[in-house]
Amino acid sequence: YHIFYQMCKGMRETPPQLYEELKLAGPEEFEYIRKNTEVENVDDRQTWRETVECLEGLQFTKEEQDMLFRVVAGVLHLGNVQFEEDPPQPQNWQKADKNAHTKEHRGEGAHVCREGESETAFQDVCRILGVEETEARKVFNSKGLEDPLTKRIINMPQSTKEAINVRDAMAKEI
Repeated sequence: YHIFYQMCKGMRETPPQLYEELKLAGPEEFEYIRKNTEVENVDDRQTWRETVECLEGLQFTKEEQDMLFRVVAGVLHLGNVQFEEDPPQPQNWQKADKNAHTKEHRGEGAHVCREGESETAFQDVCRILGVEETEARKVFNSKGLEDPLTKRIINMPQSTKEAINVRDAMAKEI
């Protein structure tokens, strides 16, 4: 996690244009790191400079460093993406008999909150990582399951909790 704090606190000094392009801010603005924004006896600005010096010493090009920083910034913004779920659609319930509902249709699944900071964070993630927004939305909205008999892929809506798990697993994998 150190690189997250270093970028948030130190990158605005060098290079400031990339800091602005990546829409970085203080650590308190990012869900994944906002709980502990200060560590005693750690100067994140200084360790940022040391990190950049190490990357240069390892002969990372400016382009390679920028790509690395993009990925880290993408993960920070990904943590700010929140989800909401469409309400159930009663007209789609399947009835076992006239008095009982056996399966509730879950609406269209979870989706990125359409307003405010979450939508902005989602757009930032896609822009920074070079991901098509429409395709990224599908990842959170539904999951593909293979029918064992027909081998067809069936897209099932995901709950908000499932979308959050996908988001966090994606952040860890990146």
